Amino acid sequence: MKTAIVPGSFDPVSKGHIDLIKRAAKAFDIVYAACLINENKQYTFTMEQREEMLRASLSDVPNVIVESFSGWMYEYIKLKNADAVVKGIRSEKDFIYEKEHADFNKAHSGVDTLLLITDPELKNVSSTLIREKMENGEDISELVPVEAEKLIYQYRRG
Repeated sequence: MKTAIVPGSFDPVSKGHIDLIKRAAKAFDIVYAACLINENKQYTFTMEQREEMLRASLSDVPNVIVESFSGWMYEYIKLKNADAVVKGIRSEKDFIYEKEHADFNKAHSGVDTLLLITDPELKNVSSTLIREKMENGEDISELVPVEAEKLIYQYRRG
């Protein structure tokens, strides 16, 4: 069985993230949607909330497993015995950033990173843009899955 990892902070999950994970799920038997835990980063949503948004948004994709991890990506790759890491590319800047990470992970795990070009309709979607719109009280429905949007508003009402 071929296994892939789609890592990210998913803070919050976007339509772009879901598109990428679903595309990976068509190509691999098992896909881990892996929420990153970076102790040096301040997140808008808790790990549990980010995982819940992912699970709700991917409930129709049976071969996706949502997990979180802390540490080096290459360690998680080895832990899951993954065959590939899948990342999305929206721009040349993304490519440069992701290539550095891909080279590092390949050197330490022997596993390739597959870089998928983002759907042109989703190229401007980012978690940063979503958070900015949320802070300004703007509509985010075009940027996040319906399931995640419901949870986001629930979390924000707290």
